[in-house]
Amino acid sequence: MIPIVEFPCCDVGVGECSALARVFGTSPFASIRRVDLSDNKISVMGTRQLTQKLLLPGKGPTEELNVKGNMLGDQGLEELAEALKKKECKLKVLNVADNDITSAGVSKLASALESNICLEELNLSCNDICSQSVVQLSAVLRKEKSKISRLNISWNNIGDDGVACLESVRQSAINLAWNSISMEGVRSLISIFQTLQNLEELDLSGNIIEAVGLEALLPCLMVPGCKIKCLELNHCKLEDEGAIHCVKVLTFSQNQITGLGLAGNNITNDGVGEIAKALGSPECKVKSLNLRSNLIGDEGVESLSLSLSSPNCVLQELDLSHNEIHSKGCKYLAAAIRKHNRLQRLDLEGNQVGDEGATQLLSALRIHNNKLHSLILDANDIGDGGIAGLPHAFSSPHCKLGHLNLGRNRLISRNSRDTLSEALKSPFCHLEQLVLRDSGLNESFEAKQNTVATKLA
Repeated sequence: MIPIVEFPCCDVGVGECSALARVFGTSPFASIRRVDLSDNKISVMGTRQLTQKLLLPGKGPTEELNVKGNMLGDQGLEELAEALKKKECKLKVLNVADNDITSAGVSKLASALESNICLEELNLSCNDICSQSVVQLSAVLRKEKSKISRLNISWNNIGDDGVACLESVRQSAINLAWNSISMEGVRSLISIFQTLQNLEELDLSGNIIEAVGLEALLPCLMVPGCKIKCLELNHCKLEDEGAIHCVKVLTFSQNQITGLGLAGNNITNDGVGEIAKALGSPECKVKSLNLRSNLIGDEGVESLSLSLSSPNCVLQELDLSHNEIHSKGCKYLAAAIRKHNRLQRLDLEGNQVGDEGATQLLSALRIHNNKLHSLILDANDIGDGGIAGLPHAFSSPHCKLGHLNLGRNRLISRNSRDTLSEALKSPFCHLEQLVLRDSGLNESFEAKQNTVATKLA
């Protein structure tokens, strides 16, 4: 039996949907659990053909449907809504992002959700949804019988009025990113925050929150009953002042935050220095920290590195891509990796690591304290000399690296290919994915379970 069907970006239109409909429901496609038809050309007619086979009675227990990036429109969503009304429909995850859906389509969907008790995740991002749509959805999302726990309405235009309409909804994850929310919307969120009793994940990225908005939110985030575990504040114009407000939350004794997104906020070495202090405090529980696209240099990395080796620091994933980090910063990071730490994923894409910085990092992979599983060095002006230490690193039983990204560097000579081949042949090599895109090599390498497969690019 085939439980998963995936045809993303395949120009699937009405004709292809008709062909798929004839196949679905027949052996070996009778028990399809997940269907991915994202980024195609499916319209209302194609949707009708597919729902009759995938979601209606006796046609298989499809649980996940991804049709983002098609041409469903309001009429296509109405076709899906009719299927959702059926008791036999077992769909749990529905992604209809980027489908030109307006309030008219959301109205039909909300009506269907009145009787649906299976859907758990709904993605309506990148559509034309306004505050009126939020009113329609919220009426359903407040009800106890609704099983929807994750709601994504990012990249719409719900505005400040839409935030106020979310009062008393029961979802554990709400994505409101890039929705033209300003300080007025922040005030609305503050006024309804106590009614969002299940909320664990909140994404406010791309809205005009600023430091003053985050400061206003602090009383909501610093109360014993707050359940927020993941807070995304990327591209919110927070700057260093906003970073300092984040520190107040992270050092609050009863905070639950394990994931924090602060990308694109013009945070400098001063701001990240304060964040680093928080990471070393016993109250801080952050395991994943996104500082991508800020103004962090080697001095800021030094502060972070000191905290990484603190016994209180539990950080496992650190994104420092697209900052101003040089080889000196890599030296600090390598020193932290050699000491007691929990870091498993490090992203340094788009910095100025160079050969010296890469050498420092690769040498740390041999040490028994090292726990790195993923290292991203994409676009860092690394050449042959920077990867010369790979065979030595991969020959160590302490090297745990499973993912290495060296794309968009200067690996252009035969020496680079020979170095990579030698490293991958090591019996201690655990590499499962090696990314070399646009690196100058005319061959790409894939590694899995210590074997090397080479194919022409």
